[in-house]
Amino acid sequence: MAEVQLSQLIVPSLEAEVEYPGLREFFVKLAYINRDELVKIRKKATSTKISKKTRQPEDTVDSDIFQSLYIERIIKGWRGLTIKHASTLIALDSTDFNQDDVIPYSQESAENLMKNSSDFDTFVTDMLDDISNFTKANESK
Repeated sequence: MAEVQLSQLIVPSLEAEVEYPGLREFFVKLAYINRDELVKIRKKATSTKISKKTRQPEDTVDSDIFQSLYIERIIKGWRGLTIKHASTLIALDSTDFNQDDVIPYSQESAENLMKNSSDFDTFVTDMLDDISNFTKANESK
């Protein structure tokens, strides 16, 4: 049996498409990212400023930039999101639209859904917290 270094096996991310519970035919493509990738995102959203009180450099994370970069990195797309589905996740004024109209994936739509739906945010977070959601999907390829 050969010895293998763990560092040779680590991948920066894994992707899986998962069906949103309770919303038939709404699938979200997510990317699991390792801690190193998360640190890189945080670093991109961090700026260093000199504190007026201590006159020392202080790092500040811009939460809007972080959230935008994070969502871009973890949500890779979706299919099957209808207005009817979206209205169960966030408050919408959809009276002028057919409930079966599809909302295509875009970065802006993903950010709106994550920022305005605690259920969707929780679902994504729960999926990302369990790496088996991604390893199972990649084993079946």
